[in-house]
Amino acid sequence: GSDDGGAWPMVDSHCHLQARVSPGVYDFDGAVAKAVEAMNASGIDKMLLLPPPFTNQPSQAMGLYDCESLVGAATLYPGRFAFLCGGGTLNVLIQKAKSGETVDVEDFKSQARILAQNPGFVGFGELAAEHFCLGTKHVYESALPDGDLFKALVDVAAEFNVPFDLHMEAVQSDRSFPSIKVNGCTANPPTLSANIGRLRTLLTYAAAKSPPVRLVWDHLSWDHTGERVASLMDTMLGDFTNLYMSLK
Repeated sequence: GSDDGGAWPMVDSHCHLQARVSPGVYDFDGAVAKAVEAMNASGIDKMLLLPPPFTNQPSQAMGLYDCESLVGAATLYPGRFAFLCGGGTLNVLIQKAKSGETVDVEDFKSQARILAQNPGFVGFGELAAEHFCLGTKHVYESALPDGDLFKALVDVAAEFNVPFDLHMEAVQSDRSFPSIKVNGCTANPPTLSANIGRLRTLLTYAAAKSPPVRLVWDHLSWDHTGERVASLMDTMLGDFTNLYMSLK
């Protein structure tokens, strides 16, 4: 903002580009140009671009990308974009580890450090701890938010003093999968495991870093369990000064 009566700058803090032309083929230049048109029409000064939380599932194998693809396209518009990295690489490794594959923690950290060298890098994202499948072209993802790889990401985020962006449906206690519209998807599990206590563990670990690592919990108001309520968020935000939210 400014003290001379000028308008506050407007930043869209979480945006995925619809750049896919066909399986494995993307037009990032065209997608960025469309984004700039929309930004100009809406008075948005800057946009944070990030890849969605991709997985190791075969349905996404031809579509993986990370922020390197976004950076290249967005250099056509200096100053309009910044980038979060890891959705197409680090999140894939997190989901591989959850499915039982071996992922070396130091290799994971090395990949995170490489991503952090991209021009315009401001954080890591989008990472998924609990992601529901809401259509036949969608995927289900789940990983322990206090697992070794999320803690490794906190370690690297502390090195660069950047936040990371987390997609996690709120599950306060073990329960059955909610009765929601999933548009034909059969990938969701019948039951869900509690994750709020594990998120608190991760936030405690992140808060102990110097400087404390900030975590942005995505998609407030896009709640599919009915459990991300005001009382929960009031408690969490009161307990953790390194917790932030973004609205969907």
